[in-house]
Amino acid sequence: MWVETFAMSINRKIGPEIKPIDDIHLPEVSFYTLGNGVPVYEVNTGTQEAFKLEILTIGGRLNESKKMVSRATASLIREATQDYSQKELAEKLDYYGAALSSKFNMDVTSLILFSLNKHAASVIPVIGSIYLRPEFSEKELDKYIQRNIQNLDIELTKNDVLAYREYTEQLFGKENIYGYNSTADLYQNLTVDDLKDHHYTHYSLQNTVIVLSGCITDEIRDVLEMEFGSFKKISAISVYKDVPTSIGQNKVVLSGKGKVQDSIIIGRRLFNKQHPDYAPIILANTILGGYFGSRLMKVVREEKGYTYNIGSYLDMLKYDGFYYISTDVAPENTEDTINEIYRQIDLLQKNLVSDGELLMVKNYILGNILNMLDGPFKVSSWVKTLVTHDVSLLRGHEIIQELQHIDGRKIREIFRKYYQPSDVLELIVRS
Repeated sequence: MWVETFAMSINRKIGPEIKPIDDIHLPEVSFYTLGNGVPVYEVNTGTQEAFKLEILTIGGRLNESKKMVSRATASLIREATQDYSQKELAEKLDYYGAALSSKFNMDVTSLILFSLNKHAASVIPVIGSIYLRPEFSEKELDKYIQRNIQNLDIELTKNDVLAYREYTEQLFGKENIYGYNSTADLYQNLTVDDLKDHHYTHYSLQNTVIVLSGCITDEIRDVLEMEFGSFKKISAISVYKDVPTSIGQNKVVLSGKGKVQDSIIIGRRLFNKQHPDYAPIILANTILGGYFGSRLMKVVREEKGYTYNIGSYLDMLKYDGFYYISTDVAPENTEDTINEIYRQIDLLQKNLVSDGELLMVKNYILGNILNMLDGPFKVSSWVKTLVTHDVSLLRGHEIIQELQHIDGRKIREIFRKYYQPSDVLELIVRS
């Protein structure tokens, strides 16, 4: 009876009180170098006898002598080595219950190993063999090329993919490392010699960074030193050269291959994570379209019912950056959707965000950061993001503190500075 009375007294139209996140305590991160100078960032806070080892190669597309070679090298490097065949690699990792993966983006590639501590001496040499002594084969490259061409053919039937590719090409230009797009011809032009040359030239001391996390022991450190602390391969450091671009028109309309919806992208070039406006634009972007309760989501999705999803996204690259507002809508709603996007931006340029909305969005962002720092493996991903963007760990903490103290006036200033309609590129791919 008491339970029923209590339940009836709850007003479910009133949400729980929002309380600010006052402080975020960052875990300790140790820094040291191996005998040959390779930097190591260590997060030694694990409670389970397991570790994560990530070997980063800084540079990505910046290091390319031929387009697409960086991605192909990162994908095929773990197929076989001079010490292990493809089958032997798979069997060895499976025997010890280890997990190995590789990741690629335009600025960095990585090899990631998860393992139990007791198998460190057996599995770390495996990732060392992969990173330092890969064996690229014609057979695996041919399969990689055919697989990616097939995937590309499928992706190019989607209007949102066509829109994003055209948008980045318009922003940066076809010859910029951030502007060129994959094509079937670029894949087919790759050779095994291209991969070998890229690996030999750029998987070097200057471009290698190690992030180690988990419950780290001296044995793990010793094995890591033995495997990675003695190689001496050096290379020249590539220098980013921006290719000047001028967008001929602010509005671009293309014919797509999708049959149902138009794809819309609106945005502009910005800056990288080192810029002083990085923290406030994170907050501004989230308010506009960066989470499920954002301005654009409430109006375009919930009130008007034009789309299932609309968002505003930040893509902060190592040397540059951009934002883009993106959605897919029925053709009859395209014009009204674009007008509504500009209307919401205009409101944010004219009016101060309320303290309540500001507090809610700050808590949303800081809550995500707290989740990102929950456990050594997640912390290592945060460390990797900072390190690969040339942002110090101290600066990373300062950005978090800045977020907590941004007010409505600063948000209005950011919208007036970076969201002027005359400065953005508006792109539509018609169905």
